[in-house]
Amino acid sequence: MRDLKTVFGFELSNKLKEKTVRLTTIIILVIILIATFIPTLVSMLSGDSSGDSGDMGQNTGGHSYEGVAPLSDEYGYVIENNAISEEALKTLYPFFLSKSYPDEKALRDAIEKEEIKKGILVTSATSFKLIANDLSMYDTSVQSISASLSRFNRDLFLSKEGIDPAKVDQAENVQIQADTEILGKNALTGYAFAYVGMFMIYMLVILYGNSVATSVAREKNDRTMELLITNTSSNNLIWGKVLASMVVSIGQLILMILVAGAGIVLNRDNYPEFMIRMIKEGITIDALVLFIVFSLFGSLMYYFLYASVGALVSKVEEVNSAMTPIQFVFIAAFLLCSMGLNMPDGTLMRVISIVPFTSPMAMFIRYSMTTVPIVDLIGALVLLLVTLYIMAYLATRIYRMGTLNYGNRIGFFKAVGMVFKNVR
Repeated sequence: MRDLKTVFGFELSNKLKEKTVRLTTIIILVIILIATFIPTLVSMLSGDSSGDSGDMGQNTGGHSYEGVAPLSDEYGYVIENNAISEEALKTLYPFFLSKSYPDEKALRDAIEKEEIKKGILVTSATSFKLIANDLSMYDTSVQSISASLSRFNRDLFLSKEGIDPAKVDQAENVQIQADTEILGKNALTGYAFAYVGMFMIYMLVILYGNSVATSVAREKNDRTMELLITNTSSNNLIWGKVLASMVVSIGQLILMILVAGAGIVLNRDNYPEFMIRMIKEGITIDALVLFIVFSLFGSLMYYFLYASVGALVSKVEEVNSAMTPIQFVFIAAFLLCSMGLNMPDGTLMRVISIVPFTSPMAMFIRYSMTTVPIVDLIGALVLLLVTLYIMAYLATRIYRMGTLNYGNRIGFFKAVGMVFKNVR
């Protein structure tokens, strides 16, 4: 045990001294903190621009506009062959904000000279043409103008039939009061937490898994492993290295959560009500505990795999190619979990939340978004712990095997076969 503490302390000290670890941690924390300030920045920007747009009185529903609004350079319009009364048209959005032109040529000239951005050629009460130099893929001008003219024609038809349009509006806009009582989980409020948590686990495993594999490979490349293995057991060496990486990664994870929490508290007054509700309902103590537990054991399992791969190579340059099978498995797990986000109670998510190589991410996602039977939780955790023990056993044996092999690189699956063959 004393040797394990010594190895662990040494490895932890080295990890904390690494510039890449410090720099990566600082960058990630700064990005998270800035992200929590986004609602405040949006609120400030919208506050600055509210004076410019607040008096426009846009009404895409086509209701009458009362009062005088400043003309906008967004639109101009032409009524072709007196197709519709200009007085009636001026009650509709965006016409009450737009400048009238005598003919289509004048309208096109204004667009080309950039006096206005878009022109509306009204050919009848039920048809128009939108003219523009450039049109954004998100532009909704056609939909807005169509809605206004549709409302105008509807009101005109109702008036001709002796029906008061206001009464129809009143009948169509009856307010329905609805209350929702959720006995289990609300997938909508848990989605954001599940999505962010999945990326956190992915980033930590990839970042520190690579670090573990490279560290082991460097010791072997420098022949340091031979000296270490004569002074302590391979168990102490591999566990000390993996536990140090786990402590640093979990510490980084906790720092992310604390910084995100502090940023949210500082900016909560500028967060929309639905976002505050989503945070309160989605981020619960039990979900946080489950997230930490599964990410802890899951990262440990993968770190042992990375350590065993590092022990199989003879040169540091071979690490990247040797890690390919593990990277493939973990990336496949990430992609499956990404697919399962939209179906947290589907068969796919139920299966991968129990399989050890996917459960560190999948069980947390499933638990955040839907009710999970206690049997599934316990079963997934037990399977993960059993797999962790097996991976630790394999990594220890492969690490010891690596001290005796300085020739050609042994494949991971071949090494596993050799371990079990020696056991028999």
